[in-house]
Amino acid sequence: MKRSLLIHFINNTAFSIHIYHNLSIYIVYEYLEKGEKDVKKFKQIQFKSLRLKILLGFMVLVLLLFGYSGWNFYSSWKIQEETINITNSQLPLLIINEKLGNNIAERIGLARAYVLYGDETYIEAFNVLTSESQKIQDEATVDLDSEELGPLIELIGNWRNMVEQNVFYVYQLGNQDEAARYLQEVAEPVANKLMSDFKEQIDYREDLIIESGDSLLSQNEASNLVGLIVSVSLLISAIAIALIVAQMITKPIKAIRDRMTLIASGDLKQEPMVSKTKDELADLIQAMNSMQSSLADIVGEIQGVSNTVAMQSQQLTEASGQVKEAGDQISVTMEELSQGAETQATTTSEIANSMHEFNQQITEANGKGEVLYHSTQEMIKLATTGRNEMETSIKQMGKIYDVVSNSVSQVKGL
Repeated sequence: MKRSLLIHFINNTAFSIHIYHNLSIYIVYEYLEKGEKDVKKFKQIQFKSLRLKILLGFMVLVLLLFGYSGWNFYSSWKIQEETINITNSQLPLLIINEKLGNNIAERIGLARAYVLYGDETYIEAFNVLTSESQKIQDEATVDLDSEELGPLIELIGNWRNMVEQNVFYVYQLGNQDEAARYLQEVAEPVANKLMSDFKEQIDYREDLIIESGDSLLSQNEASNLVGLIVSVSLLISAIAIALIVAQMITKPIKAIRDRMTLIASGDLKQEPMVSKTKDELADLIQAMNSMQSSLADIVGEIQGVSNTVAMQSQQLTEASGQVKEAGDQISVTMEELSQGAETQATTTSEIANSMHEFNQQITEANGKGEVLYHSTQEMIKLATTGRNEMETSIKQMGKIYDVVSNSVSQVKGL
């Protein structure tokens, strides 16, 4: 029986390995074919935060793992129930049936030996086996609940009474032939019937144990199959979710990086970026668009101010030219004033010389008297002329002072 169970288990195991191999290949191909569609559907889902994207990816894995744990717990529980049923019920009943059947076979042999030889030791051995049988029956009645075993135990008790009263007792009374006839015609057929019933019970228990073993193998195969499917699903899902989440995060960041590079190079004429999501990256894109617009406005204002400064610089250049021309005119005027002053100084020197000569002439006139009277008159005329020229010079000096004052005022005004 053990050999047949071992062969049956090996055959089921080989078949299970073949099924796992083919099913694994099928699962991988199915995931590869549907992977792209699942990625597109996943991308169409709108998330309000990157945290939710990452948590959702982990939640899918957690749900798969939780489902597998539940199935594994259920399968383990079923396997445990079947194992308990086998070890605590079917296998003990099988052992009890086998022991009781063997016990009856041994006792019927002792009864035959007693009838043939009349040795009392066979009755003692019969009683020992009867005590063992009773102990086995008591254990079966207390520990096991079997409807099939109850009637057989009752028949065992009846058979024992038949042997003790109609075989042993009759033989001890001296009626050996009647005891032998009863043993052969009544007691042995009943014992054979009991051993046949126990053999049927043993075969029945063996079938139940084999069936339970097949059930355990099937449940173990199912558990292993689900474990394989979940393992492959977790692996493929983890890779797919990691790729999808990484792409959903890095793609907008790369676009933002490229746009920031263009902005840093001075290109502010690009169209505003559009985000298809509603998460933090969308907020970042919106902030970058606002920054680009603000920079464009600032650059425009700076350009306007630069144009204004350029116009004012041109006007200042023109004013500087006018100031230069006025300075040149002032230089010419100053040169003329210098020349006039030099002329005036020459004239003044000449007047001083004339006055000196006049003083000399007055001195000589005082000496000469009347002779110089006429000369004095002429000198008076010369003095009058000199005075007029002095007044004229003073007026010219005033005009020069006015011109210089006006020129200085114009320079200060510039």
